[in-house]
Amino acid sequence: MKQSWPEEWDFPIVDWTPFDLTVEEPPDFDHPFAVDEEDTIPTEWSLATAYPNPFNPSTTIAFTVPYQQDLNVSIYNLLGQHVRTLVNEPLQAGAHRIVWDANDSANQPVASGMYFMRLNGVNHAQVQKLILMR
Repeated sequence: MKQSWPEEWDFPIVDWTPFDLTVEEPPDFDHPFAVDEEDTIPTEWSLATAYPNPFNPSTTIAFTVPYQQDLNVSIYNLLGQHVRTLVNEPLQAGAHRIVWDANDSANQPVASGMYFMRLNGVNHAQVQKLILMR
């Protein structure tokens, strides 16, 4: 007995032409790793969402600074008490990443809960909520 497919199962025939797998030589550069500094220096502040958040055991905070300046990045608890300073020094313009390992200034683990990261620069401040789940 010959079985036939329902009409709605009729699919168009696919062209299975093989791909061209030839490799082209890259263009010849004088400095293949040179970076155009004009493109790498940010023109404004930005603070990315900490990742991961909620976190355990650490979180990464990424931000950009438009020009060299003194910068302070600190962690505070819900009561507004200072927990730890992550950065307190001049930073060059550009993109930066710092990691908070959920320890306080005495290098002791902090309790689970909500914390605030405050980024202070010249004429600029931003706050971000961080949630530690142990």
